[in-house]
Amino acid sequence: MFGVERRSIAEVVFDQPGLYTIEVNGDFPEAELILRRSLRSGFFKDFVVPILMFLTGAAVGLIMAIVVFVKRSHAKSSILTQEVAQKDARVWAMLCHFGTFAAFLIPFGNIIVPLVIWQLKKDQSSFVVAHGKESLNFQISLMIYYLAAALLILVIIGFILLIALFVFNIVMVIIAGIKANDGEHYQYPMTIRFFK
Repeated sequence: MFGVERRSIAEVVFDQPGLYTIEVNGDFPEAELILRRSLRSGFFKDFVVPILMFLTGAAVGLIMAIVVFVKRSHAKSSILTQEVAQKDARVWAMLCHFGTFAAFLIPFGNIIVPLVIWQLKKDQSSFVVAHGKESLNFQISLMIYYLAAALLILVIIGFILLIALFVFNIVMVIIAGIKANDGEHYQYPMTIRFFK
């Protein structure tokens, strides 16, 4: 048609699925170039694209793993920070009670220590504040009971009351300190609530 001569310059023979042979007919100067191009395009399609896809997937997977690890470590650190803060509050609350034994060394140490701890931690932990107030209420109530027992020494029953109050104080303070360290609220018996 229109005087153009057509002839085939190459034949493609499929030996098996996925395998083929290219046979070049005659002397065609660009046959080698075409063959190289077809081989290159097959190599690119069969090997380079899958390798690039694998490397891209591996990079995305690695980035996602790093993001998950960072988020988990941040979550763990925030949990640990909360646990440390709670543990710190429990220790200070326990000291509100055990600190009252300072009365054996310092006059009115049983009032001073919980009052100081309460004032130091009043803006940081409501748990410590509650235990500080409870300890102060109990110690002030005990001082009133000690004065009443001291007045009753003249009747001899005061000696028994003083010893009973002393033992009662030690036992109740130990119980309250243990409860505070366990993270529980505790109310002393026989306590006048001066601070609520």
